[in-house]
Amino acid sequence: MVPLTVATTSVDELPELADASVVPNPSTADVAERFAMPSDGSVRIRTYDVAGTMVAETNLPFVAGGVQNIPLTMNAASAGGYVMVIDAGTHRSVVPFSIVR
Repeated sequence: MVPLTVATTSVDELPELADASVVPNPSTADVAERFAMPSDGSVRIRTYDVAGTMVAETNLPFVAGGVQNIPLTMNAASAGGYVMVIDAGTHRSVVPFSIVR
């Protein structure tokens, strides 16, 4: 039997995106993810509820470097706490936010 080697990177080892936030927070529906993109590249935004279930995912194949304001619809989301994970190249930010009804 050949041992399986898995290379992993801890979230703590990835540099964060500058100025990552969800606005407004708390929100009643739509939110915007704000962050500073270090350079041109792709972005993946995933939203999880407090149970750890992914409730939304957005993949953007090209985003220009600089400050970004990405709108996200949360109309179908229940009231509660959420976490947004933004992956942009080798950068990752985790941003908590709330939906109120």
